[in-house]
Amino acid sequence: MKRENVQYYIIEEDELFSDGRAIDTNRFIILKDLIGKNCICKYFWAIEIYEMQLGKPFYDRPDLLEVAADPLYKEKLLPFIENLTFYDGENKGKKFSEASFLTHFERSDYEYYKSEKRKAQILKKADIPFSIKFFNYIVEQVNGKGDPIEFSLYYLQQNNYQFENEELFNKFIELMQEFINNSHLWVNRGYTPKQLFKEQKAILPPTISFGENMKKAFAEGKMNKQEIIDQLNDMGITVIDD
Repeated sequence: MKRENVQYYIIEEDELFSDGRAIDTNRFIILKDLIGKNCICKYFWAIEIYEMQLGKPFYDRPDLLEVAADPLYKEKLLPFIENLTFYDGENKGKKFSEASFLTHFERSDYEYYKSEKRKAQILKKADIPFSIKFFNYIVEQVNGKGDPIEFSLYYLQQNNYQFENEELFNKFIELMQEFINNSHLWVNRGYTPKQLFKEQKAILPPTISFGENMKKAFAEGKMNKQEIIDQLNDMGITVIDD
């Protein structure tokens, strides 16, 4: 299977873990996208996601093939991203869907590699709209590579974009939360966060109250209190609002 042109590798346990053993009945199917290139810890993200999946059930509902074909809820987030507009720098006046340039990470790779062939490959791969690059980056983070909201804001900052006003910023945060809660994620073994909460309802607290940080975010308008309450109620959790 390692010689087949597919999207994944079959990995032995002793290849993935330093204390693992090669056992015929215990192998891992790992997407090639999760395997690092030219680095010491090339299986780092594969191990991270594997550990985050532990204890969670496999998604085995009747719509499995449909979910596998299109696991992401992107009806609102992607159009929003495509219509964001640069208001400063070399791309001033361009929508994200119209701007095409080397991102911060791509530029670092381009400057690092000396091979002209490698540089040409980077330029060719980078020649897509910024909206697609940003959305793909969000998908990576949501699927287990970090804090998706924090890292997405950092990505924008590194590429010379900050939200023009608080209203636009809050809308992005709202759509990110909706995207995360309704997407079928690797770290959840195919479940959306909302579905997984319902699946594991027995281990959830029956009631919950908001801490000081959440109360502060509500007061400052950074989070919509009623939306959070509705989401928790949908999961079967009663909110004690003091």
